[in-house]
Amino acid sequence: MTLEESVLRHRRTLFYRWRRRLIRYGPDGLRPRPTRPTRWPRQATRALEHQVVAHALLWPTHGPARVAAQLRQPRWGGWQVSASGVYAILCRHRLRTRWERLIKLEAHSASTRGLLTERTRKHLRLPHVEAQWPGDLVCLDAFYIGTLKGVGKV
Repeated sequence: MTLEESVLRHRRTLFYRWRRRLIRYGPDGLRPRPTRPTRWPRQATRALEHQVVAHALLWPTHGPARVAAQLRQPRWGGWQVSASGVYAILCRHRLRTRWERLIKLEAHSASTRGLLTERTRKHLRLPHVEAQWPGDLVCLDAFYIGTLKGVGKV
């Protein structure tokens, strides 16, 4: 099929689509259709999203399953939401991992108070290895690295 035939077939298909709309809906069928909705019908309500984000930022180390279980309790509103629903909400707000939640809390705390909260410091367990000079611990716990060409096992 050549390019001209392809364009002609596309135009023919488009013509019959518009014709079908005109016959079925009249002149109103030729008007532009609205774009996709800003919120899907089965998407969580704004109140539920706010509650999930607030709970996730209050306890940033809780995962989606634990957040969903907590929100089912009456004292948190008795929301019926699944762990995958909580995860989708957290993804929309860029709070998918606990590190993203901790970083957001740290940025908020640093901007408002100029310091980190004790809870954030407790959960930020960054490994630190003490060395007196650079290269001091390069070969620590290296039993088998691999095979070098022409040398053998190292």
